Amino acid sequence: MSKGDVLYSSVGISFWGGIDPLTGNVIDTTHPLHKESISNKILVIPSGRGSCTGSQVMLELILNGKAPRAIILRDPDSILCTGAIIAEEFFQYECKENIPIICAIGEENFTKLLDDKYDSLSIEVLCEEDICIHNGEDEILAKDLLKLKNTVDTPHVTSSKAEELALRTIKRVAAISKSKELIPISSAHIDAVTYIGQGGLRFVKRLVEFGGKVKVNTTLNSQSCDRRRWKELGVDKSLAHNANSVGDAYLYLGCELSFTCAPYLLASKPKKGDNICWGESNAVVYSNSVIGARTEKYADYFDICAAICGVVPNTGVHIEENRAPTIVIDATILIKNLLPSIKAKDDLSYDKQGFDSFFPAMGLICGNLSDGGIPLILGFDQLPTVSSDHLKAFCAAFGTTGSSPLFHMAKITPETMGVMTVTKMIDNCADKYVEVTKKDLCHAYETLDSGNDDQEDVSLIALGNPHLRYVIMFIS
Repeated sequence: MSKGDVLYSSVGISFWGGIDPLTGNVIDTTHPLHKESISNKILVIPSGRGSCTGSQVMLELILNGKAPRAIILRDPDSILCTGAIIAEEFFQYECKENIPIICAIGEENFTKLLDDKYDSLSIEVLCEEDICIHNGEDEILAKDLLKLKNTVDTPHVTSSKAEELALRTIKRVAAISKSKELIPISSAHIDAVTYIGQGGLRFVKRLVEFGGKVKVNTTLNSQSCDRRRWKELGVDKSLAHNANSVGDAYLYLGCELSFTCAPYLLASKPKKGDNICWGESNAVVYSNSVIGARTEKYADYFDICAAICGVVPNTGVHIEENRAPTIVIDATILIKNLLPSIKAKDDLSYDKQGFDSFFPAMGLICGNLSDGGIPLILGFDQLPTVSSDHLKAFCAAFGTTGSSPLFHMAKITPETMGVMTVTKMIDNCADKYVEVTKKDLCHAYETLDSGNDDQEDVSLIALGNPHLRYVIMFIS
């Protein structure tokens, strides 16, 4: 029986950027649990959200002894589970007591937990995978997502200890989605090259030590500092050493010398319909939505496991019917009312900041409004132009607030080009409909510009990646 204090929130949280891996404190200033500590608590949230690096934070929390005692989710979250699975598979002897119970209880039970909000909950382990949550007089039966039985029937021959551990990781993640088969991929993109702690460095070094090599074309995300000019940029020597060590290890595994979080701009980018395994939330959303390739929002660490094995579970948006939208987000009236100023090149001019900032603001809004579903977004086809840079900015923002790896933008993205197709998608969403208002847009701008008003001096100017283009530096 596990009993502990509870933290409740109806808002999902991105562990990367939202929780300090050294302390377990919530550091996302926009989240209702800001300044709370999840360490040794029972955390009740609908899901994780945003970055694929949440799995890295989970691993560091476990290795640092700062993980929650349990995480009770509304929806299964393979990103958070992957961090715990990696801890068990690669570091089992040093962190066995720190592995949290992770379960998903569905919308009805989750809503009841939020309504009741008991100060403490008890979680009873009934057998290896079955658990019972004692909520006052009520009991909720659930499965520990980390203890699920294997569901994959696809045979796969491994050639190294690294591939063996990678395959076990893939199968355990596959069990969360009840996937029964593994399918080949044509490429992978590794988000886990970011250094956030010793756990990630030790993990990739073990893959090298155990003879790991990638089987498909594999690109690398941006690492944590400039590989060559870190000293001139004032980067701490210890951070630079660790960051380069992570990058070097992934290169040794056979990954391409790319170091970009926009692999969809490379010559090796996938084609529509390709099954791939990409980490990095903006790249995942872009590849699915704008290119029409097929990838889940794969967790850091899972990405390199898939690259080593060359396979992923046949689940989620890899399957045609699962790519259908589940909610309509209608910006038609909002954009129609903004069109006069756009065409006049006034408030939302193409050569001023306003029009460019409209896309990340709308990405932020649509990610929040999608509530875990795949949205069909209406109204953007009214704009005189929607460029790849606009979509890149939209995808990056959508990826930070939404948990879905895919959106459809009517008459803009490749799977929504026909009028009949869009009409059918709208009909299939039934009553799942929400309209974007001017109030939503104003709130998004306020959120994105939420610095400390009491601080007059600007202490940091960040040039965004992947949003920044070389030409923008001169236009601005």
